[in-house]
Order: sequence, then structure tokens, then C-alpha cells
Amino acid sequence: ASEDEEEDVGEVGEGAIKYPDAWWFRRNDELHRFLKSVPVTDCVIDVFACALQKDIAVRGKVYVTQNRICFYSNLLGFINVLVVDLKEVTAVNRKQTPFYSSIVVDTKDASHTFKFWRGQDDLKPFTSLKAAWINATEDAEKGLSPQELFDSVSRTKSEDKAVKSDGGAEGEEDSAASAVAPAGAAPSSSGGYEFPFPHTKALHSGQKAYPPTQYSDLPAEFEPPPTLSIPVGEVTCGCTDHPEKKELDVIINAPAKFVAELVWGGGEASSGFWEKFHGKRGETGRQQGQWVDGVQREVKVVVPINNSMVKAKEAELLGTDHYLKRTEFLTYIIESRTQTPSLPYGDAFSPMSRYCITWVSKTTCRVVVHTGIKWFKNPMVKGIIKNTAMKELAAGAADMVALIQQEVNEWNVQTRGVS
Repeated sequence: ASEDEEEDVGEVGEGAIKYPDAWWFRRNDELHRFLKSVPVTDCVIDVFACALQKDIAVRGKVYVTQNRICFYSNLLGFINVLVVDLKEVTAVNRKQTPFYSSIVVDTKDASHTFKFWRGQDDLKPFTSLKAAWINATEDAEKGLSPQELFDSVSRTKSEDKAVKSDGGAEGEEDSAASAVAPAGAAPSSSGGYEFPFPHTKALHSGQKAYPPTQYSDLPAEFEPPPTLSIPVGEVTCGCTDHPEKKELDVIINAPAKFVAELVWGGGEASSGFWEKFHGKRGETGRQQGQWVDGVQREVKVVVPINNSMVKAKEAELLGTDHYLKRTEFLTYIIESRTQTPSLPYGDAFSPMSRYCITWVSKTTCRVVVHTGIKWFKNPMVKGIIKNTAMKELAAGAADMVALIQQEVNEWNVQTRGVS
């Protein structure tokens, strides 16, 4: 780029987001040059390459802003454009086949499919799109600013190990796609990603924690009793047999007891949590049993099937939640295992997610999620099954932790008078 071009970079929407480097300013400027109908107050928070499914799959680039999903393609002079207002979106889902995966964005009037061919990472774009959608549909007082949203879905320059090309709109899809981490994620030294969500302190190698937030007193039921020996430091889960992949590692500004009861407590708050969780994922008909001896319960839910190799459009998912360890106020370890016996090979494996919720302080806890697969048989298509199942587990964990944080933020405002 020339010196004049460098000086012009960042004029569009300047001030709304302080980007970490000129690459991002160019992408923001690029969006507004290509799509002049997009308001200049919209700022790019993510960019990735994909193909928009029309009569044929049209390869191009998606620019995600705090308010819109914007697709642009210029192939040999044939221009294709799509702009979707995030407030009009009713669902964001992932679909997978042996040959490609896709993100399906539904509105009241239409459904838009963005395809990713085998070898492309669709989870990072999916989590970014979902984070932007959730933020856009939040109440104005609870939503993030463009800067906060950008910070939560993109790597900083020092963390970005991807090589960013400056080749312009056409021909740099691969660099754009590889330069973006999952929503709010930074690479973890132990595998997976760590998510510095809003009002969350991210602790990982090379990154300092955000300053602790000053909180008012906790509600009585979450105040540690005088008989509890308060730990002098962070409590570890003590697990020696985590499932194979570490998906998430976050610190949340709420007591461990609150987070555990919010998700697995079985009360009204827990029921509301699961209704929101399944609703966002297009899942219906959740039924859950009572905790047996306080350590195990059975769960059923109907899930959509987005696999062209399977005729069924939905299937009943059977699950078991099991408390592996529960030390009130300090440690809650829950492992969830599921099966879909009505589907092909459904009896051959069981996906599992382990949530370790541990004390960091009276007002904060750490949530670590590990995922894996328990095999009962050795099918010939084991590799395909594992790849698909692990992606679904990762998406589920990201959705779960994002909703936990959303509920925690609302609880802190409503119950404790903090924002």
C-alpha cells in the first residue's frame, strides 16, 4: 500500500474501535468500500472466507460487524452481496457432512447458508457470529460496545500467530480466516482455548488478569458459612482423568456455588437456563429427572440432525449428568454423557463433557471444560464420527459458557447492583 493509502486507513468508523494493527483498519475500510449501504458506524469485528449457497456455492468473504453479517463476492466481475441485520436473526446453527460444514443463519423471512469445505475451520466463524448475534439482541444497557465486542472475539496482534496477507479483498480469504480465533478466545498452553468473556478475568500464559471488580455483598445463600475454612488461594479440581481435549478455561465473576446451581441445580433458574440454551440451538422437548442420591440424573432432549448422510431430521438424545465431586462452595465436577441410539452407529460411542467449577475467591470461580468420546465399538467410520462429534462438543461448550456468562452478568446487575 502507498503512503496515501496508509493515511486513509481507518477513516471509516474511526474512533468506534481501536484496532491492534493496520490490517484490521484495511478490512474495515474494505467493507465500506464494497458495501456502501452499511452505515459507517458499523465496525468490522471479524472476517472469514466461505461460500454463500445460492443456486451454486459462491465463494467470497463475510464481514461481521456489531450489527450485521455482510457477505461480498467479486468473481470475474460477477458481484454477489448479502447484508443481514443481526436483530432480524432468529437462529445460528452449524451443519456438517463428510465433505463440508456450514453455518445456517435463519431470519423470519429467509435462511442463509455459508459453506466451509473440508479442512476449513468453521467453529471459529460460528462462535464469532454467535457472539455478535447474542450481543446485538441484548438490551442496550447489557450489550457490549463495539470495542468490547471486538476485543472478545479477536486475537491481539501479539497473540496472532497467523500470517496476515495485505493482498486486498480477493485472494486473501485464507489469511483472513486463519487470523481469527474463536469468539473471545486466546490459545491455551495446555490445549483448547481460553475465553476472556465480558466481566471475565482471563488467566493464561503471558496474559495478566483484568483488575478485580468491586462487588457488593453476596446474597446470603452464596455467602460461605463461618464453619468453612476459606482457601488461601485457588482450589484445583484434583481430576487425574480429564477427557482428551481441553475446550475452555475461564474465570467467571460469580461464586462456584451459583454457577453450579444455575446450570445443574434443578430449580426454576436452572430450568430457565436450559430453555434458553436449547432454544438457541434449535433443540426441543427437554425432560430431566430428579437427582438420584444427589449425584446422577437422566436427561432427554430432541435435537435437529443436520447431516445429509442421515435421513432423520431430528433424533432423541439421551443423556446422563453425574456429579463426580461436590464440595459445597469450593468444587463442583459434573460429567455429562449422551447417546442418540436411533441414529446409525448411535450405540457405538458416547460423547462426554466434563465441567470443573472451582473456587477462585468468594466472588469468582474457574470453569474448565474438557470433552472426549467413550467408544463401545470400533466402526469403520470412526474417524468421521469422532471429527463430527468433537466439533459438536466444542460448539456446545462454547454456547454453554457464553450463556453462563450472560446469566451471571444479569444476576450481578439485578441481585448485587453491579454491572
